[in-house]
Amino acid sequence: MKWLIDAAPNLILTMHRVDVAETTSLLEAIGKSVRALRAGPLFHHFRNKEFSVLYHNIVLHCKEQSARKNVWIKVHAKREHRVIRDVFRFKNVIHYPLAFLNKEEQKKVKALPKADLAARFGLPQGSKLFGVFGYISNYKGIETAIKTVAQLPTDWHLVIAGSQHPQSIKAYKDVDPYLESILNLIANEDAERERKLAKLARVNHYLEKTEVVDERLTKPITDRIKFIGSLDDDDFVHVLRDIDAVVLPYIEVGQSMSGVIVLAMEAGGRVLGANNLSFAETRKYFGDTFERFDIGNHIELAQRLQAEPLEVEAARTAIFETYNIRNSVALQAQVFEGTYKNV
Repeated sequence: MKWLIDAAPNLILTMHRVDVAETTSLLEAIGKSVRALRAGPLFHHFRNKEFSVLYHNIVLHCKEQSARKNVWIKVHAKREHRVIRDVFRFKNVIHYPLAFLNKEEQKKVKALPKADLAARFGLPQGSKLFGVFGYISNYKGIETAIKTVAQLPTDWHLVIAGSQHPQSIKAYKDVDPYLESILNLIANEDAERERKLAKLARVNHYLEKTEVVDERLTKPITDRIKFIGSLDDDDFVHVLRDIDAVVLPYIEVGQSMSGVIVLAMEAGGRVLGANNLSFAETRKYFGDTFERFDIGNHIELAQRLQAEPLEVEAARTAIFETYNIRNSVALQAQVFEGTYKNV
């Protein structure tokens, strides 16, 4: 990275996150691991330290090079902008949200007839679909989406549009550990469904009642989850627009902004995002143009999916007049040309 910064005569370096060192000491991390009987807190401590040092060195090197040439950093959240400006004391920093589709592309996508995704994915006619998108990674909170399925009527199905990250592919590894945990969770949800059915059968027999079964238990969870793999760029956008709900149950990992949430809003999709810090930063640009639920609360997510969607199209259209790909490029051009007024 340093040699690239050194070689570029005119540079804007985009950083999708900026980690700073956490205040937890090594002894505190060890204590948390011992009390929790797992290595997670200790692993997090060393990983945070590694990345915070990495980002620290990158920002400081940009700062050093800016004394000799035009070097800037671009981030996608006001939080990261403050960190670089106030913590690292580097003034050559701009912030702008992610942007993908221009106004003409947005209109084109929204004007297309809505596709019958249920038929395309081999699901029953009239099915309602909610989906998670992108690489299957542990910060995506896919567990929350899977648990939500059991809380919804059986006409609801979960679509998982993505595959494992290329960096998670290991030689002689038969299955990625996180993907395996997802598959195990689905199996456990079905096992729980079987236990509930058996319990209801015993109660009905004891009370000599006609069999009464919760409608949500009449169909296996496995049959209500569809893995569709990765999609090409155009198809990805179209599915974001056509699916009944785009769900982003992400846990908090320090990410600055999600590409999926912006692209889904640009395409005109219904979006529900978890109350993490990343989406709190997203709201600073886009306001209440997507629905929210608490991290990990699959019951709340199920309730919100069944509620009436928010009316957000007019608000989004107004916001995209300010935050769009052309204005993002124009901002970078000003920085390159030296006409940007830093405040």
